[in-house]
Amino acid sequence: MTKRLFMILEHAPVLTERFVIVQATALASAGWEVTIVQGDACSPQSPKECISCLHVPIERRPVPRTLRDRGLRMLRVCLTGNGSPATADTQRIWAEFLRAEKPDLLLLQFGPTAALLLPALRAAGTPWAVQFHGFDATTLAQNWSYRAALRVIGHHASACFACSEFLSEELRRQVRTEDAGKVHPIGPGFDGNLYRPFVRDSSSVSDVYQVLSVARLVAVKGHLDVVAAIASCPSFVHLKIVGEGDQEAEIRALIATLGLQDRVELVGALPPSDVLDLMKRSDLFIQASRRAPNGAVEGLGLSPLEAAATGLPVIVTRSGGLAETCVDGVTGLVCEPGDLSGLSAAIERLASDPSLGRKFGEAGASWATTRFSSSAQAERATAVLAAL
Repeated sequence: MTKRLFMILEHAPVLTERFVIVQATALASAGWEVTIVQGDACSPQSPKECISCLHVPIERRPVPRTLRDRGLRMLRVCLTGNGSPATADTQRIWAEFLRAEKPDLLLLQFGPTAALLLPALRAAGTPWAVQFHGFDATTLAQNWSYRAALRVIGHHASACFACSEFLSEELRRQVRTEDAGKVHPIGPGFDGNLYRPFVRDSSSVSDVYQVLSVARLVAVKGHLDVVAAIASCPSFVHLKIVGEGDQEAEIRALIATLGLQDRVELVGALPPSDVLDLMKRSDLFIQASRRAPNGAVEGLGLSPLEAAATGLPVIVTRSGGLAETCVDGVTGLVCEPGDLSGLSAAIERLASDPSLGRKFGEAGASWATTRFSSSAQAERATAVLAAL
């Protein structure tokens, strides 16, 4: 008998919702009847044909009218960073919805969703698990009230999924000792139907060694370090950066200061199909993340895995869970965060030895697909969820 799985999004950043669709699709292919349920704080991308979508309408009061509502609003600000008040009506509507629909299991996306809806979840009585993606087990955990919420979530959840071993350890430190066994290193995975190995055309010869980076233009992604490292590489090494973010002006200023306008290009945000085309025309993928001033750190990093799955060698840094996206000396090279000379040396090593890059790429394609594709991760998730 097919089990009904409701994937809940009540509070989630738009940038990460593509991964939710990928995970939902993979779970549907694994045999679950998946329904994405979204609250008013979300507007996920249109789900695929194998997934249905429901909306839970929540009446939002623009201004808290009572002392109790003001307190709830402050609590939500602490837990989620969202100023909309989490009223008793919100909890009641969610609880009534879940009791009426009677799903077999809930998979909540992001820790703040579980923190916000905890009273409704307990009232509904449906078994539930939480998928943590990164910031919701690291950056947000700097807030004392959210840390307290994580302890409660870990106690009442049937399971907690974290997208890497690093993030799993971070989460285990936040929950009670007796609940640490509920934490599993499972994530959404990358779309293995899109990012697959392909044979590159070795007959086309180019004078340019093309390096590719795909990540939001924010401090944690380390774009400034990559640009600075490129400046120390031979002139035939070029860089394309895909993404957008609040660090764009700073990155462009560094490119101009170093005189790299002809070698470094910011192409903005692109859809996955266009990113894939760039990967096919590139020689190397790089992501040099480092811990940001606000405490942000990589939970995993899907872009290096997507690149590896296509057969590209990768260079990453040993920052958070990012190092788990590369087997050093087998699928690519791992450098220390902020080590500009190490990054430059790694790039030059692969640029000067194409056969080594092909060797890394072949190994990486098999390794990434087997371990981190959405289907592989969904198989691991199903083993846990089915037992609930």
